[in-house]
Amino acid sequence: MVKKERRKIPPAAPPDERRTIFDEAEAALPVPPSARGRAIILLAFVLVYSVACGLTAFHLEGQQERWTGVQLLVFGVVALKLGQFAWLANLTVIVALRAVMNGQTRTAQIWSGVSMLLSFHTFALFGQEIALGPQEFNHVRLVALGAGYYVWLLALLLPLIITLLLPLNPRLRKKRDFRG
Repeated sequence: MVKKERRKIPPAAPPDERRTIFDEAEAALPVPPSARGRAIILLAFVLVYSVACGLTAFHLEGQQERWTGVQLLVFGVVALKLGQFAWLANLTVIVALRAVMNGQTRTAQIWSGVSMLLSFHTFALFGQEIALGPQEFNHVRLVALGAGYYVWLLALLLPLIITLLLPLNPRLRKKRDFRG
């Protein structure tokens, strides 16, 4: 008959010294914002984005003198057909904002960075004729960027800024360091 070996089980550690497997992993996980925090973040984003939509974003040479952020938001979809991809930053910032709301800091930072990279594609419009219609007199050129463009950039950076500022909040730091 074969003898079965019994493993010796070490004695249980006192309650003060017990550590679970998840202690270190839980301390490293980001804490999602509270409902109030999510409301503040969303309100800040909507406020900055609304201001950007109301301000002049493009100064043009040609038929029209300027375009506001709302006009670019509405007609930006058409620019996708012309190979202008900056409008897609409006979609990627929503993904970044949702990641902030769920406490996914790394994902929010990445998508906010993607939004910024897409927004820089606006600079490719300088020196190009933008066709507003099939007629020859409906061509304009981008002369300068207005304040609305720069406030829009701030709105795109907001998820990144929030993820960098959240660890500085002393109340959140206490939650993360809580071991009791």
